[in-house]
Amino acid sequence: MAILQLLPQNPVHGPMLTRTSEHELIENGEESKEKEEEDDEEEGKEGERRKKREEEEEEEEEKEGRGGEREDEGGQEGGRGEEVERRREEEEEGEKKKKKKKKKKEEEEEEYERRSEKKEEEKGGGRRGGGGGRKGRRRRKKKKKKKKKKKKKEDEEGRGGGGRREEE
Repeated sequence: MAILQLLPQNPVHGPMLTRTSEHELIENGEESKEKEEEDDEEEGKEGERRKKREEEEEEEEEKEGRGGEREDEGGQEGGRGEEVERRREEEEEGEKKKKKKKKKKEEEEEEYERRSEKKEEEKGGGRRGGGGGRKGRRRRKKKKKKKKKKKKKEDEEGRGGGGRREEE
């Protein structure tokens, strides 16, 4: 897959297959990886510099004063400090919502665990699990049918197995 990315790209059909040896492609791939790594390092350095500049600007603006009114690009009057404060408040609200969601999720999981434990207790132990599922129902139904059949057969033959006896 990486080799296809190194091939010259045709905007309509994707990678153009040319007659280049795998050896050349691998060499090109290694060179391009090195270039990518260098580019990533440069971008990382630029990103760090940009972050530092932004932080310094924010600190300077806070030092200048939160209440200091000035005109923004939109033509509105208002201090930069108010905007920073508003952002902080929004972030705090977001964090509160996340915490609330997390707590709710944990409570739901606990409730689920309690329910499943309760079901297990009701179900009972044993090899077949004592009831519940389709197979269990089928098994009980078969037992019941067998019992009925046996009872019917005994009644026909005239020998009652236990239970109430008819007096003569």
